[in-house]
Amino acid sequence: KQGNYVYVGIDNFWGGLAVINVSNPSNPVVDSSVFSIFSGNQPAPSGNYMFMGIERFLYSFISVDISNPTSAYLVDWLNLWTNVRDVSLNGNYAYLGVDNDWFGLIVVDISDPQDVSEISSLDVGEEVNAIEISGSVAYVGTEQADDSLQVVNISDPYNPVVVTSLNVGGEIEDLVIDGDQLYAALNNQNSGLAVVDISNPLYPTLSYN
Repeated sequence: KQGNYVYVGIDNFWGGLAVINVSNPSNPVVDSSVFSIFSGNQPAPSGNYMFMGIERFLYSFISVDISNPTSAYLVDWLNLWTNVRDVSLNGNYAYLGVDNDWFGLIVVDISDPQDVSEISSLDVGEEVNAIEISGSVAYVGTEQADDSLQVVNISDPYNPVVVTSLNVGGEIEDLVIDGDQLYAALNNQNSGLAVVDISNPLYPTLSYN
């Protein structure tokens, strides 16, 4: 959400990004949609632009001008040859979780939204479903059964480095940070939630499963 608008990635070939006017919460209205070739994932706003992942090998990551939300339009895209599942912004960079076993984390320079470019990628052992960033640390949730939480130093976006990993009890579907706690939604019938202490950001510990 940004201002009176909610931006939603949707499963629609012709309009993967919907712009919804919620100025009247009891009567939300779709003001526009953006042609994105395929389904949209995790739209992330930054100023007058929206960045979003796409479930497609081509046009995998798009940049959208939302300066006028009623006529948002596509300005640039990247062909990453993999589906983008998550987008997390940090300054001039977008960190993408993708469904690739060999380079699950991709870093994109978004300093010029009309000319976005991939600058690095990182093998985190599995496909990536979720990313949360705190300062110069990215917490990356993967589909590994063991050590599914990867802790990545992103102080140099051109050279991200895995510092450590943690077994939280299953594959990670989503992540949320609240203060010194990281909450992980797990794909596990017996323990669907893990709580991780990140008071020492580079060396987290499991508090609860």
